[in-house]
Amino acid sequence: MSWSIDGSVRRPFEVSALLRRTREVLGELLATDEVPELSGNAPTVTIEPVGTDITFTVLLPTGDGAEVDTVDITEWSDDDTMFVTVTARYNHAVTRVSVVLCIAVALAVADLGGGEYLDEERAFVTPPMYDPHEVIAKTRLAPSDLTFVDRCARYLGQFRKPEDWPRVVTLAEEAKPPQR
Repeated sequence: MSWSIDGSVRRPFEVSALLRRTREVLGELLATDEVPELSGNAPTVTIEPVGTDITFTVLLPTGDGAEVDTVDITEWSDDDTMFVTVTARYNHAVTRVSVVLCIAVALAVADLGGGEYLDEERAFVTPPMYDPHEVIAKTRLAPSDLTFVDRCARYLGQFRKPEDWPRVVTLAEEAKPPQR
């Protein structure tokens, strides 16, 4: 199972900057300074509007006993526009945490790359917004005492079509045996 979203790229940026900006975007969206450190197998390259043909994974430890939530990042182009597709997936479970990570990475790509945030397939923000700063400003949570994981669930809960969001919040929840 997977869940994807795109960001367009008009100017180059370093992959290492993408990890930093993604963490900042998560903090902005979730109204918290307590965002887990991101890691990944990102090469030390620049993502360019003309394409560099890279694929890598970003890892987010959720701090709840789960392994990590991940997103895969792949570049592609359509005529003269470069896009980065961010795909949330973990074996058979896409979690709400990984979907929020996916959104944050796509926003960071659009911000760093001077491009647009593109979520027409899922259309969670209606009417559509393309400016990553506008999306962050209009969808950020109010400060609260919730945990990072609970903030991710609340963030997705604000949008229409909640039946479209993953049932599983974190990988630790997926691993729990069913209640009897």
